[in-house]
Amino acid sequence: MYQYTKEIEIKGEYDVVVCGGGSAGFPAAISAARNGASVCIIEKNNILGGVMTAGGNNPIALFYAGDKQIIKGIGWEFVKRLEKMGFATIPECKAGIKHSVLGVTVNVPMAGYLLDVMCSECGIDTCFLTTVVDCIKDQSGYKIITADKSGISCLRAKIVIDASGDGDVCAFAGAQFELGDPETGELQPGTLGFHADIPCDRKYDMKRLTELFQKSIESGEVKKSDLWSSANPAPIFQEKGNNVNHIPVDKNYQKNRSMIEKEGRTSLFRLATWIKNKVPNQEGIEFASLCSEVALRETRRILCDEYITAEDYISAKVYPDGICYSFYPIDLHKHGDTTLHNVFLNDDTVPQIPYRALLPKGLENILVVGRCISGDRLAQSAFRVKASCMAMGEAAGTAAALCVKETVPLRKINIETVKHVLETNGAIVPR
Repeated sequence: MYQYTKEIEIKGEYDVVVCGGGSAGFPAAISAARNGASVCIIEKNNILGGVMTAGGNNPIALFYAGDKQIIKGIGWEFVKRLEKMGFATIPECKAGIKHSVLGVTVNVPMAGYLLDVMCSECGIDTCFLTTVVDCIKDQSGYKIITADKSGISCLRAKIVIDASGDGDVCAFAGAQFELGDPETGELQPGTLGFHADIPCDRKYDMKRLTELFQKSIESGEVKKSDLWSSANPAPIFQEKGNNVNHIPVDKNYQKNRSMIEKEGRTSLFRLATWIKNKVPNQEGIEFASLCSEVALRETRRILCDEYITAEDYISAKVYPDGICYSFYPIDLHKHGDTTLHNVFLNDDTVPQIPYRALLPKGLENILVVGRCISGDRLAQSAFRVKASCMAMGEAAGTAAALCVKETVPLRKINIETVKHVLETNGAIVPR
């Protein structure tokens, strides 16, 4: 062990510090700021949006259950503004359509630009390329210890919102959590997004390419997980690199992150080499770019005052403190498996997210939002998607701002007041 002591600069004091600017974090920050709080976002990447932007997975699902809209608010405002600018496509949503084609697709660079604009409009400070390394409770709130190119520094916050996706900040503060399958420790695989340039005038025999790819799996030239959905290489040509591979992730993901990233790039090398060596008429096909990191589907799940089980989710359990909806099937990915564990919902069965699932046990003045809120693995595989995270992020930011304004703890806020403010601001809440 090595003990290290150093005086560090306090760079700012805020009502609310949001750790992570992804699908849950940016609505949390904007809603807190619009409701009167001083706000700072700490973001490890150089762009807001998380998996939607830096992760290269740009469909946002799901704002609708069949033909009924169940999520609006800041997330919906964001996609509508992008659509008006010409940089988002919102599909027609109606009953009977497969959920996988109902996501709102956004242009990644322009999505990042608009998020900058929306945060600037309400006076939010943003710390890009900054990592949270500790979270320390004090009498007035928390000290958030961060590291960036200038070194180690500190932000002070009355309320912290952990939108890191991994529950890092809650874990630093001492929260209890679950990790992976309770029996095996298995975690869902991650995905490294990339962009493949495919000449638009080419036509390929997918049946023949599937046969070639299967033979290459058998020979060891590629792995089945390099195209996780099947041995059919059509996703390369249709999705052009969006969500086509499975990269192994285990319970030691924090220590093994470098190995995960190397395996992601090795997987792309196998695919690119296979195209060059096996695909007829492959001239001009190039893997032009890749995302900055492997996007993870599952890490910690923070244990909170309420715990959402798969049964709760599938049955659309009604909670007295339900603060938003979520509508996506149970969607568990497994490494080495070309199928998903899915449980589909009826359009009139719309699950709720309770406020108490955002309040870490034993901690005060911290909220957790996004894929790492309190629930079991199967429920998490459903509520982890972007639109659901946007809705819970907005609810958390609103609650945080109201608590600061009324000088009450997070657990003492009147949930009906939170719901009323959310509705006034255009969100949909359970009633």
